[in-house]
Amino acid sequence: MTGHIKKLGLMGVSALALSLFIGSGNASATTPDQHQQNWQQQTQQDQAYQATHQQSQQVNHELHMKLDASMREHAALGVAYLKAAYLNEPDTAALAAVVEQNNMAVINAVGTAYPWAHDEFAVLWNAHIGYYKEYLMAAAAHDEAGKMQAKEKLAGFAWQVTNLLTQTDQDSLDWEQTRMALVIHGEQVTHIIDYLVAGQYDAVWMTAHEAYEHMGMVAHVLAMGAPHQY
Repeated sequence: MTGHIKKLGLMGVSALALSLFIGSGNASATTPDQHQQNWQQQTQQDQAYQATHQQSQQVNHELHMKLDASMREHAALGVAYLKAAYLNEPDTAALAAVVEQNNMAVINAVGTAYPWAHDEFAVLWNAHIGYYKEYLMAAAAHDEAGKMQAKEKLAGFAWQVTNLLTQTDQDSLDWEQTRMALVIHGEQVTHIIDYLVAGQYDAVWMTAHEAYEHMGMVAHVLAMGAPHQY
């Protein structure tokens, strides 16, 4: 696929598309080393994309701040919740409630930037939170088939959200850039869960830092790609 494939018209993910997505070297099969390479490559692509488009596109800075704050918080709270849930810590329920508040903040920020997408994005976003919980349960049970199923759902999430946000005639939001941003996010969280189950806490929090920084990049891409009138 090229970096500018847009408007594929997929409201779901076909078996063929999904098989291509989760094949060799992708989110379902990446090793931690491959993930690190993917993340570094994505960081370089994000920086190049931003440098190319900063001068030519207006950015709504208030919108950018809302996206940045809510998405970075999603990364930070998500890791804290997953750790608490896995270890059955006493603050798990309290963290779940705060994660739900953050979900609404993310949905509202994206809905402000892409108003036609608000309702469907809300459904997709809330579903993907559940996929991470499914992956955590499978990882804790050493259920490789369950982990694969959760990763396939996350692959579908990346495709569906990208198609949703790029379905208009706006050319400012790059299809492949957006998809890869979501792919990398999924890789980071599933690797965090794997590290958590393995008791590798240095790797958990190092990757959590990467995820926090990466969600800032996602926010920037979405803010630059939003139609200017919003």
